[in-house]
Amino acid sequence: CSSAAKSNTLPSVLQVSTSSHNTSVDNPAVTANKRHIKSFLNTYVNHRLKTEAYTNEDINDVADEFALVLKGSRKRPHDANLTNTMFPIKKPYLVGSSVAANSKNPMEEFNTDMKDSLKESKMEMDSVHGSYTNSSLQTKKTVQEYDSAIMLCKICDISSSSSKSIRCRNSHAICQNCLEDEIRLVMASDKVYLSCPVESCKAAITLDSLSSVLPSFILDLLGDNLRLKEQRASAKAIKKMQGLVICPHCSCPGLLEEYLLHFICATCKSSCCRYCKAPWAHQEEHDGCYLLSIVGTECLKDISKLPQNWNLNITPFNKSFVQVNVPLTSNEGSAVAAFFAKTSSAKCHVVQILRIQNLKLWEKYVLKRKHAEEDIGAADLKEKFLFHGTKAENIVNICAEGFDMRVPTSNGALLGKGIYFSITSKYSERYADKSGMIFLARVICGWSQHGQKQMTRPQYHGTSRRMYDSCVDNVSSPTMYTVFDNSQCYPEYLIQFS
Repeated sequence: CSSAAKSNTLPSVLQVSTSSHNTSVDNPAVTANKRHIKSFLNTYVNHRLKTEAYTNEDINDVADEFALVLKGSRKRPHDANLTNTMFPIKKPYLVGSSVAANSKNPMEEFNTDMKDSLKESKMEMDSVHGSYTNSSLQTKKTVQEYDSAIMLCKICDISSSSSKSIRCRNSHAICQNCLEDEIRLVMASDKVYLSCPVESCKAAITLDSLSSVLPSFILDLLGDNLRLKEQRASAKAIKKMQGLVICPHCSCPGLLEEYLLHFICATCKSSCCRYCKAPWAHQEEHDGCYLLSIVGTECLKDISKLPQNWNLNITPFNKSFVQVNVPLTSNEGSAVAAFFAKTSSAKCHVVQILRIQNLKLWEKYVLKRKHAEEDIGAADLKEKFLFHGTKAENIVNICAEGFDMRVPTSNGALLGKGIYFSITSKYSERYADKSGMIFLARVICGWSQHGQKQMTRPQYHGTSRRMYDSCVDNVSSPTMYTVFDNSQCYPEYLIQFS
């Protein structure tokens, strides 16, 4: 039945009824419209039967109903309930009766009913379409809200909610896990700011933007870490400023001309040497302080750091040291030559300066210096540049192994059996042979006592359980120093003069 109804072809019973009608109906109105009857029946039956499956009895009822309509009978279908429920007809189509005279033409009423049905169908479709449209808009809005609430991390390509992600200024999304990894790297490095971890992006990320993503204790640790590194970087930058001197007493900075040694603090009014920071008494005591500062300060505090004036491109093959020529026109060379000329004989002048680069001896010296500074303080360290004259046959051994107190001295060991140094080059020139070469050594003088001929080591200093560091010819104004430990002195320059 269903397939017959959907195929726009009337069932056989209806076709029979239609044929019966065509041969027996004489009503003028029906005859005039008989060309529409077949299409009318097809449309009506298809409309009634297209949504549900009906039995043959139901189709027979429909056929009987239309047969009665066409013959002008007043009889209703035998089952009123069926008519009212399954095939509702608002008004019986009575043809050829008194009622028919006052009734509308059956086709006109059919057209009216069809228009009403079309209107109702259109309203229903509009309602359905409106509901669908509203649903689509709501769905689209929900999807947009979902998209805005979800972020795809640019680093790990993992989606996460916006409450656990941030965007940098270049709109790169970063999840919480990738942020924490970047923070660990920043805290372990020298960086003083947090930036976007995307390789091609360097946008800075502020701590305020992380407050909604990371716990407060992580932000506190990161903030403290960045502030501390900023302070260190600022202090390091200040120290690199030319002419800047830091007072050893109140730590206040001050500017001083490059050629001046005497520094007076504008805050605490203390007076000291700009290089060695020792109290200022006489100019002569600090003539070699500039030379002492050429190597820098880092290498004197950290044994793993090398002097900043060393030439690292020259590698000593089969040697423990290397001799590097220092041009006389350089700042270092001119300073060494001037220091030599200040106390030399009038007829002597510098021909060549060689810098001794011996890592083993340097490490021994730095370690000894560090221990002495811890014991007596930087002010009493009294690190000085002193001269040492020797024969040409001893030069290579001194460059390789350092000064040796076991080597007999030419002065008869007046201050003890140690290593002798002079504050003047003129005095040391006498102990150099025809080679015309003397050493300019870096020496830790420290606590000094008056030397004696038979001494093999200094005496203890007062009530402390620490010996003196050196012996001198005159405690108040020494011109000669003797030390008993070759790690206290480093042969830094070899000067050739004529």
